[in-house]
Amino acid sequence: MFEWIRPSDYIKFMDANSKLQLILGAPTLAQAAPALELFWKRYEAVNPSHQVFQRAREGRLVLNQTLPFYFHADEGRTLKKKPVFIIQWQPCCGKGVGRKNSDALIQAKLEELRLQPNFKGHTFVTRFLAGLLLGSSYADKPQVLSDLIEHICLDMRDLGDNGIQLAQGHLWLCPIGNKGDWSYLVQVANLTRSYRNAPKRASSKAPDKCICHLCMAGAPAFPYEDMSENAKFTHTMPVLTMPWTTEAAWTRLLLHDPENKPAFHKVDVWHNMQLGQGKAFCASAMISLLPYFEGSNVDVRFSTMFEEFKKFCKAIGEQTCLQKFSPDTVGCAQSMLDVPDGHWHKGGVTTNLMRFIDYWCEDNEDLGADDENFQLIAGAAKAVNAALSEMYTGDMWLSPIEATRIANRGFYFLRAYAKLAYNYNRSGFTRFPLYPKAHMLFHTFYGLLMKILWAVWLGSVVVAVQGPYSQVHYGDI
Repeated sequence: MFEWIRPSDYIKFMDANSKLQLILGAPTLAQAAPALELFWKRYEAVNPSHQVFQRAREGRLVLNQTLPFYFHADEGRTLKKKPVFIIQWQPCCGKGVGRKNSDALIQAKLEELRLQPNFKGHTFVTRFLAGLLLGSSYADKPQVLSDLIEHICLDMRDLGDNGIQLAQGHLWLCPIGNKGDWSYLVQVANLTRSYRNAPKRASSKAPDKCICHLCMAGAPAFPYEDMSENAKFTHTMPVLTMPWTTEAAWTRLLLHDPENKPAFHKVDVWHNMQLGQGKAFCASAMISLLPYFEGSNVDVRFSTMFEEFKKFCKAIGEQTCLQKFSPDTVGCAQSMLDVPDGHWHKGGVTTNLMRFIDYWCEDNEDLGADDENFQLIAGAAKAVNAALSEMYTGDMWLSPIEATRIANRGFYFLRAYAKLAYNYNRSGFTRFPLYPKAHMLFHTFYGLLMKILWAVWLGSVVVAVQGPYSQVHYGDI
């Protein structure tokens, strides 16, 4: 019914062919042990109730011989453009993100450089195929997909329970979570609380329903559009009511945090931003800034804006990936009063547009000196660009200062976005729509603050943080 590769067979093959470096981040298990020990020491500080630590205390596994990994899945396309589901497992430790470190920085961060995220290099050597399904084989038969996941999880459970003997040493595996876009999580985790419950129209009379597997946002009295750090739904975490009626294989078979099972299914920042709320922001910002560009009509102004965008992309060495800007680009082909939404399909376009908006607003700040919405757009773009840049180029573990800075910038973006939505709605325009993905971005930034409150590392020491956060201001909202 499906094709799959046992992770245990994959590890045996890599061991036999002296390729463990790709899995462990070091040539041998003994050489990987210091980094693995440091990883679990820090992970215990933020997730002390994870079952892996009880196993270690019982002597059923050895932490510095236990490899942390993520599941990752997505839907791709075959050569004939037909959908295909691909599931992989990705070790946490790798070669970093491709950033070059100076000699001085290397000396200052030797311990941190042991633990680098696993993104540098071709995906064939950072993520290992576990199974695939043609879309036609499971579109009308969801049980086929469940069976594939069950088979993979059973093999991974054995690698967690009994481990695997290598040529040199004994290795265990432990999952940290399951990541992918939201529709994937809904499907493979049997989630009953998701974006699918969100109202389709502002005029909807249907009862409010919860849209989040991590909290009760969307339920009556817990609006998911609340972007304040003390939003009511934050008091419903961790959730006591499971977001499924049938528990999938992930948390039924594998090691996890029993005090917060839903958190096994991770929020994907990239999909939620570059292919989600970020697209909506860029589209609304482009329409809002359009009057500042020269032209006798809308089409000419869009053309002027596109020429500026092309020059910007050339200066930073990026492709525009678009042929032109037009009302259709921002989802307003029928009317400029329609709800804006980005009509592009590459996440990289969102990234470049966000950087362009930041650059252009800063370069033309005098034009919008008396325009509150101009200032909010400029500040939001700058804040989220800085937050995501630091997040993507950071080490595997963020310091308290780094985590706080990223969270504060992220929250500024969300609050500015909500204020823009309010301002334009009050003026009779429907811009800056707040989609459920904005709520998932909230969880990303809120999670950073909560980990700081719980326990964080400072240098090589795990400490509890009691004091207030250091604030990064982009203006008051």
